[in-house]
Amino acid sequence: MNRNDLFQSDVDAYILFGASNRFYLTRLDTSFGCVILTENASHFVTDFRYRLAAEAALPDWKLHFVGGNELYSAIAEIVRNLHPSKVGAECDSLTYNEYRLLEDTLDGIPLRACDAEFVRLRAIKSDEEIERIAKSQQLNETALSKVFSLMKPKMTERDLCAEYAYQALKAGAEGFAFEPIVACGKYSAEPHHKSGNEPILHDDPVLFDVGVKYQGYCSDLSRTVCLGTPSKELSAVYDAVLKAQSYALSKIRAGITCHEADSYAREYLKASGYGEQFGHSLGHGVGIDIHEFPRVAANNDVLLEPNMVITVEPGVYLPNVGGVRIEDTVAVTEDGIRNLTTLHKKFQI
Repeated sequence: MNRNDLFQSDVDAYILFGASNRFYLTRLDTSFGCVILTENASHFVTDFRYRLAAEAALPDWKLHFVGGNELYSAIAEIVRNLHPSKVGAECDSLTYNEYRLLEDTLDGIPLRACDAEFVRLRAIKSDEEIERIAKSQQLNETALSKVFSLMKPKMTERDLCAEYAYQALKAGAEGFAFEPIVACGKYSAEPHHKSGNEPILHDDPVLFDVGVKYQGYCSDLSRTVCLGTPSKELSAVYDAVLKAQSYALSKIRAGITCHEADSYAREYLKASGYGEQFGHSLGHGVGIDIHEFPRVAANNDVLLEPNMVITVEPGVYLPNVGGVRIEDTVAVTEDGIRNLTTLHKKFQI
């Protein structure tokens, strides 16, 4: 789907409120406003804080600068002048009261939710978007690789989170895609563990799940490492997860379903005796948001398409023992993938 497809239906104008869609369409990071699109014109409504940036970045747009309580009256004026037969609105980012206010603003003009169109539009990345994600992942890897070199026993999960954050910003990241996850020892069996004061112990696993933002785009990366010699049990788990991921990476391509992609890793882990311990989906889309369409899951028959960017992150988690997750971010191509991730996958460091 591309922007031209938006106007093949009976919708004449779209109103986008969410920060992610505003950024996608304007390339401006703003905390207030909306975008109104028609087939032949683009309107950006925001406030005085973004006047200079908008005027510089959007010379061909119709710009409207309003006070905070004037947003809906500005929308009403713009939409009335467009004379649309039907308006599509991004509704997921609106509260119930905001939606009712929008309905009142449109004053009888038919309204329908258009969230799905923009979810799918953003799922297919441009070459520029893929390069931004690749650069984001490069900065992510630089930071995590440095943390690996500084790790030593008795450092805590929070110590490692702080070191990662420092190294990521130092490398050039503009912020974080999500709160870093560092899970030591038995806590690595909790996929979304809240990092605390747990110390690294010699021979225990340490699971990292980290991501940064670069020029508005996210990266996502998981590695599991061990300072010392891991147990035979966890070594076997690591070997199975690594092989499951490698097999999935070799099979993923445009034209297969998300269900099929998930099954490549899931069936391998099931055959290895770990089917019950892989409790989450294989991956998800990545872009302006850390979780985007599509979800690469067992119950999803959406087809993968060229230039979708997804994660491939099988994991096995043994309660009170430890867990392993290995995650790469990849761009889907016609005949395979372009792996945007290059960081090593050594268990012992």
